[in-house]
Amino acid sequence: MLKNTSSKINAVAAVLALVAVILAFVSHSMTEANALINLGTVIAAGVAAVVLLVATVVVKNDIVGLVGVLGAIACNMVVLNFTVSERILMIAGIFSYDSANVDGWNVFYVVVASAVCVVLSCVATMVGSFMKEKN
Repeated sequence: MLKNTSSKINAVAAVLALVAVILAFVSHSMTEANALINLGTVIAAGVAAVVLLVATVVVKNDIVGLVGVLGAIACNMVVLNFTVSERILMIAGIFSYDSANVDGWNVFYVVVASAVCVVLSCVATMVGSFMKEKN
């Protein structure tokens, strides 16, 4: 199905973006005290990133590819921003005075996994955009 290397890389980027959104939802639902306030925005941006990346794989058009890559990176950064920024005080707390907070550490590990997936998705998107496609 996917003949080109760039299509394969963009498909991997779409899967990583989807995993990042799933992990953001998991971090939201782990404890009530650490729920994401903007979960709807995170899910919407993540789904938009996946749809844009799938569009770059399916539609072989330069404009769709450009808009898809730029839009997917922007949506992934929205996911990263909201996921990390709403957790930053909790993360600072577990590293300074509340190191025995087991729930906080579990949320921290899931947030780190989500952030890694977002960054890898962005890197894969950028690498895939520079790969030459064969017709």
